[in-house]
Amino acid sequence: MPTPAETIREFLSGQRSLILSTLDGSGLPHTSYAPFAAHDERFCLFISDAALHTRHLRERPDCSALFIEDEAEAAQIFARRRVMLQCRAECIARDDARFGPRIAAMRERFGGIVAMLEGLQDFHLFELTPRCGEAVFGFGDAYTIEHPFDRITPKRTGHQR
Repeated sequence: MPTPAETIREFLSGQRSLILSTLDGSGLPHTSYAPFAAHDERFCLFISDAALHTRHLRERPDCSALFIEDEAEAAQIFARRRVMLQCRAECIARDDARFGPRIAAMRERFGGIVAMLEGLQDFHLFELTPRCGEAVFGFGDAYTIEHPFDRITPKRTGHQR
C-alpha cells in the first residue's frame, strides 16, 4: 500500500494544470489556472503579462495552488481527490542559471508551444515553492502537508453528527 507521500506525488504527476489563487492590489482574491511542470518538488508556470495572475504574483508572491481530480473521473462529487498547497512564487529571469532546466521541464511536458511562447517577451517563468497544504483522497482520508512532502499527517478532525 502506498504511503500518503507516494499517493500525493502520484496524484500530482497525473495533473497538467493547476488552479491558481492570487490576491490583487486591494487584497481581493482572483482565481485562474495555468499549465505547470514539476521541478524539484516545485511547480513551474510560464505565464503572460496579459494575465492578471502574473501581475498579482509580482506584487504579492503568496498564492495557493489547487490540483483537483476531474469531475468526470470522480467516484463521488463530494469527495473529489485534491491537493491544496500554500506557495510562494518567484519570477525566474531568463538570464538566471535556474531558467534553463525549468523551461526545459516545461518544453518536455508541453512540447513546441513552449518553444513558441519563449519567443514572446511578455511570458515569464514563475516557480511556486510549496510551504504547506492539505490533501483529500476521500471521506475521512485527509492529510496536512508540510513541504517537502516528508511530513504528512492524517487529519484527526472528522465529520460530526
